[in-house]
Amino acid sequence: MILTEGIPRLVVSLVGPDRTSLERDWGRAQALADVVELRLDLWDEPDASWILARSERRPVIVTCRPVRQGGQWAGSESGRLDHLERAVRAGAEAVDLELDTWATACERDWMSAERLVSHHEFEPGAGDVEELLARLGAVGAEALKLAITPSDAENALALLERVSRLATPATLIGMGEAGQVTRALGARYGNRLIYAALDADSRVAPGQLAADRLRIDYRFAEQSSDQIEGWYAVVGNPVAQSRSPEIHNLALSEESLPFVYVPLRVIDFSRFIERLAAHPCRGLSVTLPHKRAALEASTAADSAAREIGAANTLTRRLDGSWEAINTDAPAVLASLGGPEQVSGREVLVLGAGGASRAAVWALRQAGAQVSVANRTASRAAALGEELGARALPSLDVEASDYDIVVNATSVGLAPDTEATPLPAGRFRPGQVVFDTIYTPRHTRLLRDAAAGGAQLVLGEEMFLHQARLQWERWMGRPAPLRTWRARLSAPRELS
Repeated sequence: MILTEGIPRLVVSLVGPDRTSLERDWGRAQALADVVELRLDLWDEPDASWILARSERRPVIVTCRPVRQGGQWAGSESGRLDHLERAVRAGAEAVDLELDTWATACERDWMSAERLVSHHEFEPGAGDVEELLARLGAVGAEALKLAITPSDAENALALLERVSRLATPATLIGMGEAGQVTRALGARYGNRLIYAALDADSRVAPGQLAADRLRIDYRFAEQSSDQIEGWYAVVGNPVAQSRSPEIHNLALSEESLPFVYVPLRVIDFSRFIERLAAHPCRGLSVTLPHKRAALEASTAADSAAREIGAANTLTRRLDGSWEAINTDAPAVLASLGGPEQVSGREVLVLGAGGASRAAVWALRQAGAQVSVANRTASRAAALGEELGARALPSLDVEASDYDIVVNATSVGLAPDTEATPLPAGRFRPGQVVFDTIYTPRHTRLLRDAAAGGAQLVLGEEMFLHQARLQWERWMGRPAPLRTWRARLSAPRELS
Protein backbone atom coordinates (compact mmCIF):
# COMPACT_ATOMS: atom_id res chain seq x y z
CA MET A 1 0.00 0.00 0.00
CA ILE A 2 1.34 3.44 -0.94
CA LEU A 3 -0.31 5.59 1.70
CA THR A 4 -0.71 3.40 4.74
CA GLU A 5 2.64 1.62 5.00
CA GLY A 6 4.71 3.27 7.70
CA ILE A 7 7.65 4.30 5.52
CA PRO A 8 8.22 7.54 3.62
CA ARG A 9 7.97 7.35 -0.18
CA LEU A 10 9.68 9.62 -2.69
CA VAL A 11 7.07 10.77 -5.19
CA VAL A 12 8.17 12.12 -8.58
CA SER A 13 5.60 14.08 -10.58
CA LEU A 14 5.24 13.53 -14.34
CA VAL A 15 4.12 16.80 -15.88
CA GLY A 16 4.13 16.10 -19.63
CA PRO A 17 2.65 17.98 -21.35
CA ASP A 18 2.73 15.77 -24.47
CA ARG A 19 3.16 12.06 -24.96
CA THR A 20 6.69 12.47 -26.32
CA SER A 21 7.74 14.23 -23.11
CA LEU A 22 6.01 11.65 -20.97
CA GLU A 23 7.71 8.77 -22.80
CA ARG A 24 11.07 10.52 -22.37
CA ASP A 25 10.58 11.18 -18.65
CA TRP A 26 8.98 7.88 -17.68
CA GLY A 27 12.23 5.92 -17.46
CA ARG A 28 13.97 8.59 -15.37
CA ALA A 29 11.01 8.76 -13.01
CA GLN A 30 11.05 4.98 -12.58
CA ALA A 31 14.73 5.12 -11.60
CA LEU A 32 14.39 7.96 -9.08
CA ALA A 33 10.94 7.45 -7.54
CA ASP A 34 9.27 5.08 -5.13
CA VAL A 35 5.93 6.34 -6.42
CA VAL A 36 5.08 8.27 -9.61
CA GLU A 37 2.44 11.00 -9.57
CA LEU A 38 0.62 11.50 -12.86
CA ARG A 39 -0.41 15.16 -13.03
CA LEU A 40 -3.24 14.86 -15.53
CA ASP A 41 -4.15 18.55 -15.28
CA LEU A 42 -0.78 19.41 -16.86
CA TRP A 43 -1.11 16.95 -19.76
CA ASP A 44 -2.38 17.84 -23.23
CA GLU A 45 -4.43 14.63 -23.21
CA PRO A 46 -5.30 13.54 -19.64
CA ASP A 47 -5.51 9.83 -20.49
CA ALA A 48 -3.17 7.72 -18.36
CA SER A 49 -4.27 4.28 -19.51
CA TRP A 50 -1.24 3.73 -21.78
CA ILE A 51 1.15 4.28 -18.87
CA LEU A 52 -0.88 2.32 -16.35
CA ALA A 53 -1.00 -0.66 -18.71
CA ARG A 54 2.76 -1.17 -18.48
CA SER A 55 3.65 -4.43 -16.78
CA GLU A 56 6.69 -3.23 -14.83
CA ARG A 57 6.23 0.12 -13.18
CA ARG A 58 6.29 1.97 -9.89
CA PRO A 59 3.02 2.47 -8.00
CA VAL A 60 1.05 5.49 -9.23
CA ILE A 61 -0.88 8.32 -7.59
CA VAL A 62 -3.15 10.04 -10.07
CA THR A 63 -3.89 13.77 -9.64
CA CYS A 64 -5.89 16.27 -11.66
CA ARG A 65 -5.45 19.50 -9.74
CA PRO A 66 -8.04 22.26 -10.38
CA VAL A 67 -7.03 25.90 -10.81
CA ARG A 68 -8.55 26.83 -7.45
CA GLN A 69 -6.00 24.54 -5.76
CA GLY A 70 -2.96 25.62 -7.76
CA GLY A 71 -3.33 23.26 -10.73
CA GLN A 72 -4.26 23.86 -14.35
CA TRP A 73 -7.54 21.98 -14.74
CA ALA A 74 -10.09 24.64 -15.77
CA GLY A 75 -12.82 22.32 -17.03
CA SER A 76 -15.89 20.99 -15.24
CA GLU A 77 -15.68 19.19 -11.94
CA SER A 78 -17.46 16.15 -13.36
CA GLY A 79 -14.99 16.01 -16.24
CA ARG A 80 -12.07 16.18 -13.84
CA LEU A 81 -13.43 13.34 -11.71
CA ASP A 82 -14.12 11.32 -14.87
CA HIS A 83 -10.42 11.45 -15.77
CA LEU A 84 -9.42 10.38 -12.28
CA GLU A 85 -11.95 7.56 -12.19
CA ARG A 86 -10.78 6.23 -15.57
CA ALA A 87 -7.19 6.24 -14.31
CA VAL A 88 -8.18 4.26 -11.23
CA ARG A 89 -10.05 1.73 -13.37
CA ALA A 90 -6.89 1.44 -15.48
CA GLY A 91 -4.90 0.48 -12.41
CA ALA A 92 -3.74 3.59 -10.51
CA GLU A 93 -2.98 2.55 -6.95
CA ALA A 94 -3.98 5.87 -5.33
CA VAL A 95 -5.94 9.01 -6.15
CA ASP A 96 -5.52 12.58 -4.85
CA LEU A 97 -8.88 14.21 -4.02
CA GLU A 98 -9.28 17.82 -2.87
CA LEU A 99 -10.87 18.56 0.48
CA ASP A 100 -13.33 21.12 -0.85
CA THR A 101 -15.01 18.56 -3.17
CA TRP A 102 -14.48 15.46 -1.07
CA ALA A 103 -18.19 14.71 -0.64
CA THR A 104 -18.81 14.88 -4.38
CA ALA A 105 -15.74 12.78 -5.12
CA CYS A 106 -16.88 10.11 -2.70
CA GLU A 107 -19.95 9.50 -4.87
CA ARG A 108 -17.59 7.92 -7.40
CA ASP A 109 -16.29 4.36 -7.35
CA TRP A 110 -12.59 4.41 -6.54
CA MET A 111 -12.46 0.64 -6.38
CA SER A 112 -9.45 -0.51 -4.34
CA ALA A 113 -7.43 2.69 -4.88
CA GLU A 114 -6.25 4.46 -1.73
CA ARG A 115 -7.60 7.96 -1.31
CA LEU A 116 -5.40 10.91 -0.40
CA VAL A 117 -7.33 13.99 0.71
CA SER A 118 -5.44 17.20 0.06
CA HIS A 119 -5.56 20.96 0.50
CA HIS A 120 -3.20 23.76 -0.61
CA GLU A 121 -2.83 27.34 0.67
CA PHE A 122 -0.61 29.53 -1.51
CA GLU A 123 -0.85 32.84 0.34
CA PRO A 124 1.78 33.20 3.10
CA GLY A 125 0.17 32.69 6.48
CA ALA A 126 -3.23 31.78 5.01
CA GLY A 127 -5.33 29.05 6.56
CA ASP A 128 -5.74 27.88 10.13
CA VAL A 129 -3.47 24.84 10.22
CA GLU A 130 -5.15 23.13 13.17
CA GLU A 131 -8.61 23.66 11.70
CA LEU A 132 -7.53 22.37 8.30
CA LEU A 133 -5.86 19.31 9.80
CA ALA A 134 -9.02 18.53 11.78
CA ARG A 135 -11.13 18.76 8.62
CA LEU A 136 -8.70 16.67 6.58
CA GLY A 137 -8.50 14.02 9.28
CA ALA A 138 -12.27 13.78 9.68
CA VAL A 139 -13.23 12.73 6.14
CA GLY A 140 -12.04 9.14 6.40
CA ALA A 141 -9.34 9.14 3.72
CA GLU A 142 -6.48 6.66 3.94
CA ALA A 143 -4.02 9.57 4.18
CA LEU A 144 -3.99 13.36 4.19
CA LYS A 145 -1.84 16.04 2.61
CA LEU A 146 -1.69 19.71 3.64
CA ALA A 147 0.50 22.21 1.82
CA ILE A 148 0.76 25.74 3.21
CA THR A 149 3.05 28.68 2.54
CA PRO A 150 4.98 29.51 5.73
CA SER A 151 6.43 32.97 6.20
CA ASP A 152 9.70 31.62 7.54
CA ALA A 153 11.45 28.44 8.67
CA GLU A 154 10.13 28.73 12.21
CA ASN A 155 6.59 28.16 10.87
CA ALA A 156 7.85 25.32 8.68
CA LEU A 157 9.46 23.55 11.64
CA ALA A 158 6.23 23.96 13.60
CA LEU A 159 4.48 22.18 10.74
CA LEU A 160 6.92 19.26 10.90
CA GLU A 161 6.31 18.93 14.64
CA ARG A 162 2.66 18.11 13.93
CA VAL A 163 3.31 15.09 11.69
CA SER A 164 3.86 12.55 14.45
CA ARG A 165 0.83 13.80 16.41
CA LEU A 166 -1.72 12.95 13.72
CA ALA A 167 -3.76 9.75 13.76
CA THR A 168 -4.03 9.63 9.96
CA PRO A 169 -0.89 9.03 7.84
CA ALA A 170 0.09 12.52 6.78
CA THR A 171 2.19 14.64 4.47
CA LEU A 172 2.65 18.23 5.69
CA ILE A 173 4.46 20.50 3.26
CA GLY A 174 5.72 24.06 3.47
CA MET A 175 5.81 25.65 0.02
CA GLY A 176 8.28 28.31 -1.12
CA GLU A 177 11.81 29.06 0.07
CA ALA A 178 10.84 29.19 3.74
CA GLY A 179 9.20 25.78 3.56
CA GLN A 180 11.98 23.82 1.85
CA VAL A 181 13.04 22.27 5.14
CA THR A 182 9.76 20.29 5.16
CA ARG A 183 10.85 18.72 1.88
CA ALA A 184 14.54 18.27 2.73
CA LEU A 185 13.85 16.75 6.18
CA GLY A 186 10.31 15.51 5.66
CA ALA A 187 11.26 11.83 5.66
CA ARG A 188 13.07 12.12 8.98
CA TYR A 189 10.01 13.66 10.60
CA GLY A 190 7.65 10.99 9.26
CA ASN A 191 6.03 12.66 6.27
CA ARG A 192 4.52 9.79 4.31
CA LEU A 193 4.99 11.25 0.81
CA ILE A 194 7.98 13.39 -0.20
CA TYR A 195 7.10 15.10 -3.48
CA ALA A 196 9.95 15.90 -5.84
CA ALA A 197 10.47 17.26 -9.32
CA LEU A 198 12.11 15.18 -12.01
CA ASP A 199 14.49 18.11 -12.53
CA ALA A 200 14.69 21.85 -11.91
CA ASP A 201 12.52 22.59 -14.96
CA SER A 202 9.57 20.42 -13.97
CA ARG A 203 8.59 21.68 -10.53
CA VAL A 204 4.85 21.64 -9.84
CA ALA A 205 4.93 23.64 -6.59
CA PRO A 206 6.99 26.53 -5.17
CA GLY A 207 10.12 25.33 -3.40
CA GLN A 208 9.94 21.76 -4.70
CA LEU A 209 13.32 20.03 -4.80
CA ALA A 210 14.65 17.82 -7.57
CA ALA A 211 14.50 14.10 -6.84
CA ASP A 212 18.23 13.49 -7.26
CA ARG A 213 19.02 16.26 -4.76
CA LEU A 214 16.73 14.59 -2.21
CA ARG A 215 18.34 11.22 -2.77
CA ILE A 216 21.96 12.41 -2.90
CA ASP A 217 22.32 15.65 -0.91
CA TYR A 218 19.60 15.02 1.68
CA ARG A 219 20.10 11.21 1.76
CA PHE A 220 16.44 10.33 1.53
CA ALA A 221 17.00 6.59 1.98
CA GLU A 222 18.94 7.08 5.20
CA GLN A 223 16.33 9.50 6.54
CA SER A 224 13.60 6.97 5.76
CA SER A 225 15.41 4.25 7.71
CA ASP A 226 16.12 6.42 10.77
CA GLN A 227 19.87 6.61 10.14
CA ILE A 228 20.03 10.41 10.25
CA GLU A 229 20.45 11.47 13.88
CA GLY A 230 20.28 15.24 13.49
CA TRP A 231 20.90 18.19 11.23
CA TYR A 232 22.80 21.43 10.70
CA ALA A 233 21.62 24.49 8.83
CA VAL A 234 22.51 27.80 7.26
CA VAL A 235 20.23 30.52 8.59
CA GLY A 236 19.59 33.84 6.88
CA ASN A 237 17.22 35.91 4.80
CA PRO A 238 17.57 35.11 1.97
CA VAL A 239 19.39 31.76 1.85
CA ALA A 240 18.46 30.42 -1.59
CA GLN A 241 21.81 31.59 -2.97
CA SER A 242 23.86 29.78 -0.31
CA ARG A 243 26.09 26.90 -1.40
CA SER A 244 26.71 25.81 2.19
CA PRO A 245 24.21 22.92 1.96
CA GLU A 246 25.93 21.73 -1.20
CA ILE A 247 29.43 21.46 0.27
CA HIS A 248 28.48 20.34 3.77
CA ASN A 249 26.14 17.61 2.53
CA LEU A 250 28.82 16.42 0.12
CA ALA A 251 31.26 15.98 3.00
CA LEU A 252 28.70 14.49 5.40
CA SER A 253 27.77 11.88 2.82
CA GLU A 254 31.32 11.03 1.76
CA GLU A 255 32.37 10.60 5.39
CA SER A 256 29.20 8.64 6.30
CA LEU A 257 28.27 10.97 9.13
CA PRO A 258 24.65 10.67 10.35
CA PHE A 259 23.65 14.28 9.65
CA VAL A 260 22.33 16.47 6.86
CA TYR A 261 22.56 20.21 6.34
CA VAL A 262 19.62 22.38 5.23
CA PRO A 263 18.91 26.01 4.26
CA LEU A 264 16.53 27.91 6.55
CA ARG A 265 15.01 31.27 5.65
CA VAL A 266 14.46 32.99 9.00
CA ILE A 267 12.86 36.37 9.71
CA ASP A 268 12.64 36.46 13.52
CA PHE A 269 15.80 34.84 14.90
CA SER A 270 14.75 34.84 18.56
CA ARG A 271 11.49 32.99 17.80
CA PHE A 272 13.37 30.59 15.54
CA ILE A 273 16.00 29.71 18.16
CA GLU A 274 13.24 28.99 20.68
CA ARG A 275 11.57 26.67 18.14
CA LEU A 276 14.78 24.66 17.83
CA ALA A 277 14.37 23.38 21.39
CA ALA A 278 12.08 20.69 19.94
CA HIS A 279 14.41 19.70 17.10
CA PRO A 280 17.72 17.77 16.77
CA CYS A 281 19.63 20.70 15.29
CA ARG A 282 23.33 20.39 16.14
CA GLY A 283 24.70 23.65 14.75
CA LEU A 284 24.00 26.72 12.63
CA SER A 285 25.89 28.71 10.04
CA VAL A 286 24.51 32.22 10.43
CA THR A 287 24.44 34.77 7.63
CA LEU A 288 22.74 38.09 6.89
CA PRO A 289 20.97 39.60 8.77
CA HIS A 290 21.21 37.50 11.94
CA LYS A 291 24.85 37.52 13.06
CA ARG A 292 24.34 39.91 15.97
CA ALA A 293 21.16 38.11 17.04
CA ALA A 294 23.09 34.82 16.98
CA LEU A 295 25.59 36.18 19.48
CA GLU A 296 22.76 37.40 21.71
CA ALA A 297 21.15 33.95 21.62
CA SER A 298 24.31 32.23 22.91
CA THR A 299 25.32 31.54 26.48
CA ALA A 300 29.03 31.25 25.66
CA ALA A 301 31.18 32.87 22.98
CA ASP A 302 34.80 33.05 21.85
CA SER A 303 36.73 36.29 22.21
CA ALA A 304 36.42 37.13 18.50
CA ALA A 305 32.62 36.90 18.54
CA ARG A 306 32.39 38.94 21.75
CA GLU A 307 34.70 41.70 20.54
CA ILE A 308 33.24 41.83 17.04
CA GLY A 309 29.71 41.77 18.42
CA ALA A 310 28.58 39.17 15.90
CA ALA A 311 28.70 35.40 15.41
CA ASN A 312 28.40 33.34 12.26
CA THR A 313 28.57 29.91 13.92
CA LEU A 314 26.44 28.39 16.68
CA THR A 315 27.07 24.99 18.22
CA ARG A 316 24.53 23.26 20.43
CA ARG A 317 25.89 22.11 23.74
CA LEU A 318 24.79 19.04 25.66
CA ASP A 319 22.52 21.11 27.92
CA GLY A 320 20.72 22.58 24.89
CA SER A 321 22.34 26.02 25.10
CA TRP A 322 24.29 27.58 22.25
CA GLU A 323 27.97 28.42 21.94
CA ALA A 324 28.90 31.20 19.50
CA ILE A 325 32.10 31.65 17.55
CA ASN A 326 33.10 33.88 14.65
CA THR A 327 34.88 32.12 11.79
CA ASP A 328 34.46 35.09 9.43
CA ALA A 329 37.35 36.99 11.03
CA PRO A 330 40.08 34.35 10.56
CA ALA A 331 38.62 33.57 7.13
CA VAL A 332 39.17 37.18 6.03
CA LEU A 333 42.86 37.01 6.91
CA ALA A 334 43.28 33.55 5.38
CA SER A 335 41.72 34.78 2.14
CA LEU A 336 44.20 37.67 1.97
CA GLY A 337 47.21 35.42 2.55
CA GLY A 338 47.57 35.75 6.32
CA PRO A 339 48.24 38.58 8.80
CA GLU A 340 51.68 39.37 7.36
CA GLN A 341 50.08 40.30 4.03
CA VAL A 342 47.88 43.02 5.56
CA SER A 343 50.05 44.40 8.38
CA GLY A 344 50.73 48.09 7.81
CA ARG A 345 48.55 48.25 4.69
CA GLU A 346 45.82 50.82 4.02
CA VAL A 347 42.55 48.89 3.79
CA LEU A 348 39.07 50.09 2.81
CA VAL A 349 36.14 48.00 4.13
CA LEU A 350 32.73 48.55 2.57
CA GLY A 351 29.73 47.94 4.80
CA ALA A 352 28.84 48.03 8.48
CA GLY A 353 27.05 44.71 9.05
CA GLY A 354 28.22 41.49 10.67
CA ALA A 355 30.69 40.54 7.93
CA SER A 356 32.10 44.07 7.93
CA ARG A 357 32.59 44.01 11.67
CA ALA A 358 34.48 40.73 11.39
CA ALA A 359 36.67 42.08 8.60
CA VAL A 360 37.50 45.32 10.44
CA TRP A 361 38.31 43.50 13.68
CA ALA A 362 40.52 40.91 11.96
CA LEU A 363 42.37 43.50 9.88
CA ARG A 364 42.97 45.75 12.90
CA GLN A 365 44.23 42.74 14.89
CA ALA A 366 46.69 42.07 12.06
CA GLY A 367 48.00 45.64 12.12
CA ALA A 368 46.25 47.14 9.08
CA GLN A 369 45.13 50.76 8.86
CA VAL A 370 41.40 50.39 8.27
CA SER A 371 38.83 52.83 6.88
CA VAL A 372 35.10 52.00 6.77
CA ALA A 373 32.52 53.30 4.31
CA ASN A 374 28.82 52.53 4.41
CA ARG A 375 25.63 53.72 2.75
CA THR A 376 24.48 54.95 6.17
CA ALA A 377 27.33 57.10 7.51
CA SER A 378 26.17 56.86 11.13
CA ARG A 379 26.60 53.08 11.10
CA ALA A 380 30.12 53.41 9.71
CA ALA A 381 30.90 55.95 12.42
CA ALA A 382 29.60 53.66 15.17
CA LEU A 383 31.57 50.69 13.84
CA GLY A 384 34.73 52.74 13.46
CA GLU A 385 34.54 54.13 16.96
CA GLU A 386 33.87 50.72 18.47
CA LEU A 387 36.61 48.81 16.62
CA GLY A 388 39.22 51.49 16.10
CA ALA A 389 38.78 52.22 12.40
CA ARG A 390 38.47 55.48 10.50
CA ALA A 391 34.88 56.13 9.38
CA LEU A 392 34.33 57.77 5.99
CA PRO A 393 31.34 60.04 5.36
CA SER A 394 29.92 58.09 2.37
CA LEU A 395 30.48 55.33 -0.18
CA ASP A 396 31.73 57.93 -2.67
CA VAL A 397 35.32 56.82 -2.09
CA GLU A 398 38.44 56.97 -4.26
CA ALA A 399 39.22 53.28 -3.94
CA SER A 400 42.58 53.58 -5.70
CA ASP A 401 43.96 55.35 -2.60
CA TYR A 402 43.92 52.03 -0.73
CA ASP A 403 46.18 48.98 -0.91
CA ILE A 404 43.30 46.59 -0.24
CA VAL A 405 39.54 46.99 -0.79
CA VAL A 406 37.16 44.57 0.95
CA ASN A 407 33.49 44.50 0.00
CA ALA A 408 31.53 43.13 2.96
CA THR A 409 28.14 44.37 1.77
CA SER A 410 25.55 42.27 -0.05
CA VAL A 411 25.59 44.60 -3.06
CA GLY A 412 26.14 42.44 -6.15
CA LEU A 413 24.75 39.26 -4.60
CA ALA A 414 22.67 37.11 -6.97
CA PRO A 415 20.18 37.78 -8.41
CA ASP A 416 21.17 41.48 -8.51
CA THR A 417 24.48 40.67 -10.17
CA GLU A 418 24.99 43.96 -12.01
CA ALA A 419 24.90 46.05 -8.83
CA THR A 420 28.19 47.27 -7.35
CA PRO A 421 29.09 49.26 -4.24
CA LEU A 422 31.74 51.30 -6.12
CA PRO A 423 31.72 52.76 -9.64
CA ALA A 424 34.14 51.52 -12.28
CA GLY A 425 37.37 53.41 -12.92
CA ARG A 426 38.47 53.65 -9.30
CA PHE A 427 40.95 50.77 -9.23
CA ARG A 428 44.64 50.50 -10.07
CA PRO A 429 47.37 47.95 -10.76
CA GLY A 430 48.99 46.50 -7.65
CA GLN A 431 45.87 46.95 -5.58
CA VAL A 432 44.03 43.96 -4.04
CA VAL A 433 40.22 43.86 -4.31
CA PHE A 434 38.40 41.23 -2.26
CA ASP A 435 34.64 40.68 -2.58
CA THR A 436 33.17 38.51 0.17
CA ILE A 437 30.24 37.63 -2.12
CA TYR A 438 30.70 34.25 -3.79
CA THR A 439 27.45 34.03 -5.77
CA PRO A 440 28.28 34.94 -8.48
CA ARG A 441 32.00 34.07 -8.43
CA HIS A 442 32.95 37.14 -10.47
CA THR A 443 30.85 40.06 -9.24
CA ARG A 444 30.53 43.36 -11.05
CA LEU A 445 32.94 44.86 -8.51
CA LEU A 446 35.58 42.24 -9.30
CA ARG A 447 35.11 42.62 -13.04
CA ASP A 448 35.57 46.39 -12.76
CA ALA A 449 38.62 45.90 -10.52
CA ALA A 450 40.17 43.47 -13.01
CA ALA A 451 39.67 46.03 -15.78
CA GLY A 452 41.66 48.48 -13.66
CA GLY A 453 44.52 46.02 -13.23
CA ALA A 454 43.85 45.08 -9.60
CA GLN A 455 44.60 41.68 -8.11
CA LEU A 456 41.39 39.81 -7.25
CA VAL A 457 40.42 37.69 -4.26
CA LEU A 458 37.19 35.77 -4.87
CA GLY A 459 34.51 35.49 -2.23
CA GLU A 460 34.64 31.71 -2.36
CA GLU A 461 38.00 31.90 -0.56
CA MET A 462 36.38 33.39 2.51
CA PHE A 463 33.39 31.08 2.12
CA LEU A 464 35.62 28.01 2.12
CA HIS A 465 37.79 29.14 5.03
CA GLN A 466 34.87 30.03 7.29
CA ALA A 467 33.13 26.76 6.37
CA ARG A 468 36.33 24.83 7.09
CA LEU A 469 36.48 26.26 10.60
CA GLN A 470 32.79 25.52 11.17
CA TRP A 471 33.21 21.94 10.01
CA GLU A 472 36.22 21.39 12.25
CA ARG A 473 34.36 22.83 15.24
CA TRP A 474 31.33 20.62 14.65
CA MET A 475 32.89 17.38 13.42
CA GLY A 476 36.29 17.43 15.12
CA ARG A 477 38.08 16.41 11.94
CA PRO A 478 39.75 18.20 8.98
CA ALA A 479 37.47 19.65 6.33
CA PRO A 480 37.76 18.25 2.77
CA LEU A 481 38.86 21.55 1.23
CA ARG A 482 40.12 20.01 -2.00
CA THR A 483 36.75 18.33 -2.57
CA TRP A 484 34.90 21.54 -1.76
CA ARG A 485 37.02 23.59 -4.15
CA ALA A 486 36.32 21.14 -6.95
CA ARG A 487 32.58 21.34 -6.28
CA LEU A 488 32.52 25.14 -6.22
CA SER A 489 34.46 25.41 -9.46
CA ALA A 490 31.92 23.22 -11.25
CA PRO A 491 28.65 24.70 -12.61
CA ARG A 492 26.06 24.88 -9.87
CA GLU A 493 23.38 22.21 -9.97
CA LEU A 494 19.98 23.79 -9.37
CA SER A 495 17.77 21.91 -6.93
